[in-house]
Amino acid sequence: MHDVSPVTNRGSSDVDISAQDRAKITNKARLNQEEVMTRRWAQLWRTIITSALGKTLFPYSRYIRTLNLEDLEELLQDSKFKNRISSMFFDGELAAHRIETSGPKNILKFDPARTSNTLGDIITTSTPVLEELWGKIENDALLRWIPRMPRLRLLNLWEGGALVGAGPLLRQHCHQFKILRFWAWNHDDADQRFADFLNEINPQTLSSLEIFSNSKIGAESFLALSCHRDSLKEL
Repeated sequence: MHDVSPVTNRGSSDVDISAQDRAKITNKARLNQEEVMTRRWAQLWRTIITSALGKTLFPYSRYIRTLNLEDLEELLQDSKFKNRISSMFFDGELAAHRIETSGPKNILKFDPARTSNTLGDIITTSTPVLEELWGKIENDALLRWIPRMPRLRLLNLWEGGALVGAGPLLRQHCHQFKILRFWAWNHDDADQRFADFLNEINPQTLSSLEIFSNSKIGAESFLALSCHRDSLKEL
């Protein structure tokens, strides 16, 4: 009788429902916590950007030594960033800096990579002590930014092609530049272009060069490395 009593059956059902409810509550709490963290992450970047525009009490951007635009792009790609957080982030003075590009069937789509470059353009107008720059930086953006960064010593790029034309600017404006990293450079003229870059920066200044993936770097570039044979410690 005990095994089939209604009381026993109701008790078992209550336990099952309670376990499901606890799982839902736990999952909801986790999602809420993730959203809170993403909101804080977004607020940090927004504060840095708006400080460069002179819209904050303190000029936070002027104290930045390392600017990692990969982190900014990851924020813009984060699923929790959409909707409410995105609306908050691009409100007011940043509204015009949300970049959309044409996708399939000419449908406009939010472009995190180009948006991070556009926002980087704002930040670098007010980073006089910047020493390290990381990210998927476009060539025209890098050429604009180099004169703004007299203390730059390290570049960590996604695409080596961003360096085209950067050599003379680094030579003129960035006398402490000595560390270069990029993921790949696979354009047909990569070898010649990279050799030009190595010849154009100040000689015997490059101390570290890292290329992380297959690139079309060959004889011309290795010959140009002789311009840094005394300074190069890591290859």
